[in-house]
Amino acid sequence: MTTRTRLTALTAGALLALTGSAQAATPETGSVDIHDQPRIEWTGNAAGSAVNLAHFFLESQVVDDCEAPLCDAFTLTVGPDAKKLEVSAENSYGYVEMQVRDSSGAEVFYSVGDADQPTTWSKTKPKAGTYTVEVITSALARSVDDDAYFAFAQVNGGVATPRPESAS
Repeated sequence: MTTRTRLTALTAGALLALTGSAQAATPETGSVDIHDQPRIEWTGNAAGSAVNLAHFFLESQVVDDCEAPLCDAFTLTVGPDAKKLEVSAENSYGYVEMQVRDSSGAEVFYSVGDADQPTTWSKTKPKAGTYTVEVITSALARSVDDDAYFAFAQVNGGVATPRPESAS
């Protein structure tokens, strides 16, 4: 068994032993569009610090699938014609790792984030469609640290664009 395999197995075992019951993002899905809902907010829990340590020591991601309670996922639908999309997540305890995937499942953003700073992704002229926002906090376990996070997504700075008046 290689050192990497041992570290991955130990990390997964330790996390399973330390984590509490799984919770999903609240709400689990949401939409943003330029006219009716330019901003959506959600909260969740994700105690994935040991996974982050493995990322650091192994210099690569060791978990490909976002599964509670280590990782939390939010499904975001982005409407057409947005000039800018911003997605941000933060945790009061430390840093937030965030990954954004497009509708095909391809990674369009990944960052481990910085301590005590929101992790934010911005995209100019984003494609309309469904994105998955995956979050891991720096909490070791729900019973040890604060694994709660707050997140939002907004288009065009969160300001609604009036609908054009229809010709009568």
